Amino acid sequence: MTLASLTASWHRTGLLAGLIIALAGCSSSGRAPATPAPPAVVLEGTHSHHITDPDSGREYPLWVSLPPSYASAPQRHYPVLYTTDAPWSFPLLVGIRNLMGRGNNRFEEFILVGMPPQTGLSLRDSRSRDYTPTDPRQRAGFDPSDYEAPEYGQARAWRDLIAGQVIPLVEATYRTDPARRVYAGHSYGGLFGSYVLLTQPQLFSTYILGSPSLWFDQGEIFRIEQASAAQRAQAGDNALPARVRMYIGGWERPGEEERSYGPDGKDMVGDVKRFADVLQGHGYTGLQVDYRVLQGTDHGSVYPAFITDALVWALPGTAGKYQDDGDAQSP
Repeated sequence: MTLASLTASWHRTGLLAGLIIALAGCSSSGRAPATPAPPAVVLEGTHSHHITDPDSGREYPLWVSLPPSYASAPQRHYPVLYTTDAPWSFPLLVGIRNLMGRGNNRFEEFILVGMPPQTGLSLRDSRSRDYTPTDPRQRAGFDPSDYEAPEYGQARAWRDLIAGQVIPLVEATYRTDPARRVYAGHSYGGLFGSYVLLTQPQLFSTYILGSPSLWFDQGEIFRIEQASAAQRAQAGDNALPARVRMYIGGWERPGEEERSYGPDGKDMVGDVKRFADVLQGHGYTGLQVDYRVLQGTDHGSVYPAFITDALVWALPGTAGKYQDDGDAQSP
């Protein structure tokens, strides 16, 4: 290579390097500096815990929201509301409590405990497994369109985790009134509450069951109820001290209307009435059970429609005008 060609090569290389540097400079100078992400919104008075199932090793977050008066009333012990499906129910209940529970006029202030899905698992997959008592795919004639999650049938393990881990943690950490534990669940959460009521009723004093999926696994909860009643009769145990109120949307029945379940759909309204009738029919000592049909609501819209009414009923406040109006239907 001659000196002239080498010089020309260096010249071309220098031009190319300069062009790259210039373009890089233009790119960096033309881009706005990165703006730090704003801080996340945190619900005031909310704390996060974690629990681990000693048998399965599954980890779950646990959210606790303290009422506005908690810090200023150090001698006071509060009722506790435990809610399933926490990603959507928890923030709604925090807002309703902080708005409606002030001064205990409409309903009493309470500690709220939200139970989210297993860490790393979707809400659908976690609730389908943890809130259901059986695996319906083991029974002939099941409808595949109703059961698309990977697992079902571990309500017993979830109940035992609540009894052995969740409730002890909450009651050891916060000023609670153990005699007033309230459960609130919707859909599969309502089914799970029904299961706990029949198998370990002392976990909660009050049960709010919204649109419970009593149809699950061809009405398995009714078979569980029959077995529970037989065991009670054999043991001579007629006591079931619990307050139970169920809510159901008026559209949650078969019909031709657009928002109904179709002419051959599930009759969840009928299921709720049947369940209330069966429970009431045993004449259990201490059991109070009724239900409300909320016309104009469907499976999704019924939850925000009923939850304030349920809180007024479950934890009545001091103002008489906000007491439960007694319109619930008794069997």
